[in-house]
Amino acid sequence: MNPSYFKWSCLGAPDSSTSDFIVCPAGSRLESLLNFPDCWDGANLDSADHQSRMAYSAGGVCPASHPVPVPRLQFKLRYATRGEAGMTLASGPGYTAHGDFFNAWEPAALANRLHCLYNLVKCGPEGFPEVEPTTEPTAGPTVTLIPTRPVSTPTALIFAPLVQK
Repeated sequence: MNPSYFKWSCLGAPDSSTSDFIVCPAGSRLESLLNFPDCWDGANLDSADHQSRMAYSAGGVCPASHPVPVPRLQFKLRYATRGEAGMTLASGPGYTAHGDFFNAWEPAALANRLHCLYNLVKCGPEGFPEVEPTTEPTAGPTVTLIPTRPVSTPTALIFAPLVQK
């Protein structure tokens, strides 16, 4: 798998990325990073292989075959480690990791949330501002959707247990 699409790495370790598990120092965090495709062919809502309708941008530019940019989505999962080998996923080795995204947001609710994110506003459960705009970070949802251009890449940080044999 292309490491720009998915990789495992040790936080704080330079150049430690790989498509399978690596042994991270005890007390550090093993991180998986999954980038979803951010360009669409503009015609097909699905394809026989459920993949070919989407593609990855290069340098923020969509290929001619998939000219329509879509919101960029990135999952980051971090796991505490003991510095030992033997990690496994329910699906097998680290290179079997994958992600699925289902968008179930009502368009108006999503628009309200994005308004809060773009303007650094703390919002209530309905996505409407609770207080005046702030530049202080606030706790938010686990997954953040932000259009690819011109905003930087959003991430999802999820701490989950990992089986170590």
